Amino acid sequence: MSIPVKCEVPAKVFLDRNVRARSVIIEGAVRNQNVQWGAIEEELAITGWRGKPLRDGDLRWIAGEIACLPTVARLATEGVIALFEAHEIGFEAFLSPVGARGTKGDLFARAAISRVPDAVSRLFFRSGTIDRIISRQDVIEFCRFLRKVTPELFEKTPEIWNRIPDTMQANLRELGRFHKLIDALPHDKHWPDALHLWTAETHGAGYFLTMDRKFINALMNSRINLPTKPARPSELLADLGVEHRDPLPAEALKFYDYFEMID
Repeated sequence: MSIPVKCEVPAKVFLDRNVRARSVIIEGAVRNQNVQWGAIEEELAITGWRGKPLRDGDLRWIAGEIACLPTVARLATEGVIALFEAHEIGFEAFLSPVGARGTKGDLFARAAISRVPDAVSRLFFRSGTIDRIISRQDVIEFCRFLRKVTPELFEKTPEIWNRIPDTMQANLRELGRFHKLIDALPHDKHWPDALHLWTAETHGAGYFLTMDRKFINALMNSRINLPTKPARPSELLADLGVEHRDPLPAEALKFYDYFEMID
C-alpha cells in the first residue's frame, strides 16, 4: 500500500555514492559445515552471503540511516520519488564498488535509477588514464579549476566554447552558483559533493541524498539558498511524511545460503 506524502509526486532525489554503496547490505561469505554422506562425515565449505557489519569507524547513527533505505527504495518503485545519479558518481564506483547487485541484499535492485549528465563534464576539459578519471583528488583539482575561471573567460576562447554542448554552456554561465557552494564549505575534501549537488540543482532535484553529515551541516548552516536540499535518508522520509519503515531483508553477520538470497 502506498503511503501519502507531503510533497509533490514524484520528488526528484539525487543519490550520493555513499548511499548507493550502503544500499547493498550483504557481502560474499563462506561457512564450513559438516555434511553426512552415509557413514562418512565431511566438512564442506558452503558459499553464500552474510549481512554486512558496520565498518570500523562507523557511528551508531549510520545503522539508523541504512534502516531507512528499504522504504526509500520502495517509494521509488511506487513512483513516489524518482532516483537519479550522475556520471561523476559512477566514476566513484570504481573506488567503492557497490557489490552484490541483483540479490535481496541490494535494496535498490528493483528501483529505477536514471543516469544524468554532470553540470559540467570533467572529461570535456581533462583527459588521462582510468586512474586519473576515478581519482577523487583529480575531481578536487577540477573543482579548483572551476573556482578560478569565469564564464567570460570561456566565451573569449571560441575554439573551446563553440565545442561545448548548449546545456553545459548554460551551466557555465551560472558558474558563480558553484563558487558559492564550495565557498560555503570548510574543506576542499567536500568539493566533489558540492559538484554533485550543483548537478542535482541543474536537473531540478528536490533532494541530494547523502550520508555525509559534515557536508550537510556545513551547507545547512550557511546562508546560501539551497533549491536542492542535502538530506540524510531519515530526513527525506520525514519531509515526505513517511513514518513507517520497511524491514531490512538481511541481518548483520547472519549467514545466508546462496540460493536463499537470490530472488
